[in-house]
Amino acid sequence: MDKDNKFVQDIADMKEDFPRWYTDVILKTELVDYGPVKGTMVIRPYGYEIWEHIQDALNKRFKATGHKNAYFPMFIPLSYLMKEAEHVEGFAPEVALVTHVGNTELEEKLVVRPTSETIICEMYSRWVQSYRDLPLLINQWANVVRWEKTTRPFLRTSEFLWQEGHTLHTTEQEAREEALRMLEVYREFMQNVLAIDVLTGLKTEKEKFAGAVETYSMEAMMLDGKSLQAGTSHYLGKNFASAFEIKYLDRDGQIKNPYQTSWGVSTRLIGALIMAHGDQRGLKLPPRVAPVQVVVIPVAQHKEGVIEKARELASVLKAAGIRVETDERDQSVGWKFNEWEMKGAPLRLEIGPRDIENGVCVFSRRDTHEKGTIALADVAEKVPALLDDIHETLYRQSADFLHSHIVTCHNMDEFNVVSVGATGEEETSTPSFVNYVEGIYVGYKFYETAAVEGLINYDETVVYPFGYGLSYTTFTQEMGEITESDGTISFDVTVTNTGDVAGKDVVEVYYNPPYTNGGIEKASANLIAFEKTETLEPGASETVTISFKAEDMASYDYQNAKAYVLEAGNYEISINSDSHNVIDSRTYNVPETITYSGENGRSTDAQTATNVFDYAAGEVTYLSRADGFANYAEATAAPTTYTLPEDQKETFINNSN
Repeated sequence: MDKDNKFVQDIADMKEDFPRWYTDVILKTELVDYGPVKGTMVIRPYGYEIWEHIQDALNKRFKATGHKNAYFPMFIPLSYLMKEAEHVEGFAPEVALVTHVGNTELEEKLVVRPTSETIICEMYSRWVQSYRDLPLLINQWANVVRWEKTTRPFLRTSEFLWQEGHTLHTTEQEAREEALRMLEVYREFMQNVLAIDVLTGLKTEKEKFAGAVETYSMEAMMLDGKSLQAGTSHYLGKNFASAFEIKYLDRDGQIKNPYQTSWGVSTRLIGALIMAHGDQRGLKLPPRVAPVQVVVIPVAQHKEGVIEKARELASVLKAAGIRVETDERDQSVGWKFNEWEMKGAPLRLEIGPRDIENGVCVFSRRDTHEKGTIALADVAEKVPALLDDIHETLYRQSADFLHSHIVTCHNMDEFNVVSVGATGEEETSTPSFVNYVEGIYVGYKFYETAAVEGLINYDETVVYPFGYGLSYTTFTQEMGEITESDGTISFDVTVTNTGDVAGKDVVEVYYNPPYTNGGIEKASANLIAFEKTETLEPGASETVTISFKAEDMASYDYQNAKAYVLEAGNYEISINSDSHNVIDSRTYNVPETITYSGENGRSTDAQTATNVFDYAAGEVTYLSRADGFANYAEATAAPTTYTLPEDQKETFINNSN
């Protein structure tokens, strides 16, 4: 048994069982306990004081950048969540609802705050009237509820504490700058307060926040080699502002929607500092958030003058602004050493009769276990400097660990992972690849086209078509005649609220192009435009104008023309309730085929589109609509190999990171 295991025998070995080590540490150091409701936690005083110091440090930074704190209700009308489609889809599985008060059922269900974009946007729509009201920079400290399936204290719980900033801006540039500014505030805080080095950057489309245009995050490397998302900053564009009708009168006299950001960190930061700094002995707390920065332990405290000198030492440190505690409990000195090592106190000072005689105290650093002496006359000067050095050492350790785990790969062989398998022998794992054979037939485009071709029974296969939405009222839509001017197709749609309550509706416009069997691949349903009405009272109508360019109905011919082609023929242009159900339609005729190649590009193309990745086609069968998807079984069959061919390995370079 190694020295650390002898030191703390009731904490799991972090090298053998990191999750168990984490649980042992947070419970035995009294940071947290499990709540009576599954997935909840009780943050104990020692843990909550860490959160208080995090709050204090971030509040200073928020206010220095012009933000003010406010508080918004935790109960949110369900209808608010329904206003932003991506948002409700992203949070629906985790939402907790209040349906009754006592025995009385509520007229409208209430969401227990999973995040506050919707309620805050509702209030912003009341407060913002003019460009003079912007920018609006507000932060709130609150609790949120997300009914997680798998939980772990601080990292993922059904209820947790956090801060969320929500800002409005007159320009896209200003909003984007705000999102990146707050990301940098977080990064600087992680370095200078939590002593953790992080990577910052843009999240993928799949991982971005529900309803955001872009999401930026900071990722920290934990001691088990895994990344932890420690905070996020979102550029929301006008998505929420439009949905909640946040409007202002700009300098040019035009009514506009503002651009928006949101950003937040949570009590997950406590989990991050545990897993980024801890060791087999327990916590290693960064001094700037440690509840007890220095613990003074009297040695032979029963002897005359020892307790008094320890208290005097603590008073000097308190006067110097240090958070200090004198441990006078009736326990052995060894037990106290063990206890405070486990609780992560950055610096321990010991003082006994011999130390008093020599005018010194003994110090022991939690980060390096280094020991030494400090003259009692110098503690007010030396201890703050020691704490700063402990912080810098922890940060260097974090940065070194992070960057030592980043590997740049230049070819496939460097991606190989060598590990010891169940047999005890070394095994080499080679990366695998997936061939994406669907071509254009993804999502609703596949299901709609497959139904037309008789490949699937639509009603048995699809539950909710693309574009399907919930509404508390009903509408009718009437399509006007199509007109064309300079290549732009236009028509009016009159929307009438036929229900009993006010609401909005969306006009969805699709086109079905002419298809020649075996020709250019085309889907039978293609969303080309949509427009949202204003709020319509029962019986009220609104006429919206739909416009789009005819060239936007061109299909890409990757085999022959290697360009976008608008083939001659009849195009069915329809208004739909969703991708499958047509409300009304008109026919638009293209008399001659137009190929958009060379100098004759589409008007919206910055560069005329053509094939540039033919070499990457590979030896796979791509799904084709020809003969009613006759090659469906072949194209979707499991690959015979998941390994990149040897000749391609030799020239492969990974530029994705």
